[in-house]
Amino acid sequence: MTWPSTPSLVLAGLAAGAVAFAVASCNSARQARAEAEAAKALAAEQAKAAAAGVPVVEQVPDLRDFAAKLLAENADLKASLDRAEKAIPGVKVVTVYKAAVEGAVNSVPPVSPPPAGTAGAGAGASPSSASAPCVLFAGDKLKLELEALSLQGAAGGHYLAGTMAAYRSADGALLLRQPFQGVNVQAEEAIPKPAKLPGWAIGLGAGISGRGALAAALLQTPPTHVPLLGWPLRGWAVVAGGASQGLVLGGASVEP
Repeated sequence: MTWPSTPSLVLAGLAAGAVAFAVASCNSARQARAEAEAAKALAAEQAKAAAAGVPVVEQVPDLRDFAAKLLAENADLKASLDRAEKAIPGVKVVTVYKAAVEGAVNSVPPVSPPPAGTAGAGAGASPSSASAPCVLFAGDKLKLELEALSLQGAAGGHYLAGTMAAYRSADGALLLRQPFQGVNVQAEEAIPKPAKLPGWAIGLGAGISGRGALAAALLQTPPTHVPLLGWPLRGWAVVAGGASQGLVLGGASVEP
């Protein structure tokens, strides 16, 4: 058996390197085009939503800073998250919601004036003090604020922690802030299933050579990774044979 000469091995190595570089460049260019098209489609979709008056959710690479700011300002929200973290293994924040709406109060229920001799009664009493149980009057502006965290547990379940608050717009006074209790958020979603891991693969084929027809079988190993480079790597073997010939080939394939 004659082994290939050193120059032949060098040329073969250079050819293999050139092919790997070409494949990697092609894959990178294809990925860049796909990302550019996805960004363009997202921008167009968000522009249509904004034009229709639909709020656009801001997407950020890391929610931790924003969530930390809300939790530092809202003790009730932090307490709600703490309860979830104690009850649900591996729970994590996946979405942060902060929304507010402001509007004028159209009417308020009639309130009887306080009995004579109580605080607030008398000629010098203001409309607010004369109706002590009321904190808002017709024409006043009220601001409602929602702060919520969408959570996901280690097993794939979805949960909600949050608060609803009401403020008087004139002076920013907090009238009410209450954590969510008994909220029923419904979503149609398939029950999560464990992802199927790639394993051994087999294939069948046929061909023709100068000696006649061939039948072939292919066997691929489960994927691993090239050390240091991290490229997916599979080993493979091909067994082919016919009436008067046989062939065995082996090798490996990588995805740069």
